[in-house]
Amino acid sequence: MIAIAAVVYNLVSGCLCICTAIPMIVTAAEHCHNEYEYMFFTSPLLGVVAGLLHIIVAVICLKYMPLKEARYLNPKSCRKEKT
Repeated sequence: MIAIAAVVYNLVSGCLCICTAIPMIVTAAEHCHNEYEYMFFTSPLLGVVAGLLHIIVAVICLKYMPLKEARYLNPKSCRKEKT
């Protein structure tokens, strides 16, 4: 069950990082026109990188998840048939 929580955490945090960094990039591009402009772009760009890395980790976790824990994703396959 821990692997599923890790996948969900990484997907959600990756999306949140990207969704919060993109508006910061847009506002920095529209409002910062001075010699210190690069300083305002480093934080959102690192946020996008962090978001992409979170999503990559989630995909890797899904690919290499043990079969026993992967069955938790499909509850119908876990049920034993009554005879």
